[in-house]
Amino acid sequence: MKDCGIVIRKINADDALAVSDIERQSFAGDFWSAGLVDGEIKSPSSVGVVAEVSGVVAAYAFFRAADDEAELLRIAVSGPFRRMKIASRLFLFAVGILKDMGVKKIFLEVRAGNAAAKAFYEGRGFSFVSVRRAYYDDGEDGDIMRLDLNGKN
Repeated sequence: MKDCGIVIRKINADDALAVSDIERQSFAGDFWSAGLVDGEIKSPSSVGVVAEVSGVVAAYAFFRAADDEAELLRIAVSGPFRRMKIASRLFLFAVGILKDMGVKKIFLEVRAGNAAAKAFYEGRGFSFVSVRRAYYDDGEDGDIMRLDLNGKN
């Protein structure tokens, strides 16, 4: 997918270092190293996509799929490329891949206090399912959300 100089494609092993750099920017205390990113890229149940702007990896997303369900593991955009709707385009591209794989529902977990992320997910059709109390290391709850790809949340 190419739009306004943004190329969205499946992730490959050459992207591990760039994705790890975005991880470091986005998830300071809980980022994936290049080795962990590489492992996720190689996982047979993983679906990873990246967005490039002028040849630079600007964003990525990882999902893990099993049967007719998937889980959004990570989605992040590098600082200089935020507010360009790249995450939305990336998400839609990945959902197309997942639908082609037969996925009917996507789940995710988000920090209960992360209003911006929750608004992003709700804007893509996710709805609240339940809470995992004190899920994160710092004691914050995790909200579980679901998107039904058949339009029935």
